[in-house]
Amino acid sequence: MSNVSVPIHVDRFLAKLNGVRSTSNGWEARCPCRNDDENPSLSVGVGNEEKILVTCHRGQGCSVDQVCQAMGLKVVDLYPPKKEERKLSLVATYDYRDEKGQLLFQKQRFVDQWGKKTFRQRRPDPVNKGKYIFSLDDTPKILYRLPDVLHAKSLGEVIWLVEGEKDADNLVKLGLC
Repeated sequence: MSNVSVPIHVDRFLAKLNGVRSTSNGWEARCPCRNDDENPSLSVGVGNEEKILVTCHRGQGCSVDQVCQAMGLKVVDLYPPKKEERKLSLVATYDYRDEKGQLLFQKQRFVDQWGKKTFRQRRPDPVNKGKYIFSLDDTPKILYRLPDVLHAKSLGEVIWLVEGEKDADNLVKLGLC
C-alpha cells in the first residue's frame, strides 16, 4: 500500500483494511465492521491537516467509532502524529578570546533529544552588558584558546592542532596546549 505521496499514518491505516482501491478522491475498502461487505462500502479520504476521513455507505452506515473499534484503533489514530518539537540542551560554551584575553565571541554546543549536536555563536552586546547578540557580523575569527597558544609559543612549547574545541579542552586537562 506504500505510496510516496500518502502520509505514513494514512498508509498504515489503509494497510489494516481489506479490498482497498484508489478512487478519484481517496480510497474505498470493505468496511471492517461487516463480514458480508463484498462491494467496498467504506470511503477513506484525507481531510484538513491530514486527518483520515472515513464514511461507511452500507445500510445505516457504521460510525467512525465503530470502524475504529473494529480495526483495533482509537479515533485519535485518524489524526497525524504530532511532530515532536526539537528540544536543545546546552552542553558546552567555548570562549574565544583575543591575544589580551578579552572575550570576542562564544560558540555554544547543544544536543537535542535524539543526540544530534548543533552549534550557535554569539558575541557580547557592547550596549547591554551581560547580554549577547547571536550574530558575529565582522567580529574577527581567531584561534580557540588564542592566549594559551601565544603563551605556549613564547615558551617554545609544542602546540597541538586538534579538530574541535572539545578536543582542545581535553588536551588542556592533560597539561598540553
